Amino acid sequence: MEDAQALQRSAGVDCSENTYNATAGGMTGRSVCKMGDMTITSDMKVTGDFNTAYTMEITSSMAPAPPGMPNPSTTTIRMERLGDCTP
Repeated sequence: MEDAQALQRSAGVDCSENTYNATAGGMTGRSVCKMGDMTITSDMKVTGDFNTAYTMEITSSMAPAPPGMPNPSTTTIRMERLGDCTP
């Protein structure tokens, strides 16, 4: 996570909160970041087995929200390991 946070800072994103916690069967996280005049708050929940398949759900809200953009918005990402990569 440290590399990702350094990349955010270099892009002008200043985060006042970046917390991640292990839970039974996954992890949760919360970030509160400022980009210009906008504050973006994101809550994340990951469930599943990181070795075979897992689901990540991220709910983000922006203040102020860009016109026409849903606020808050939720993104769900499902990942599944299909096998080894070919050499």
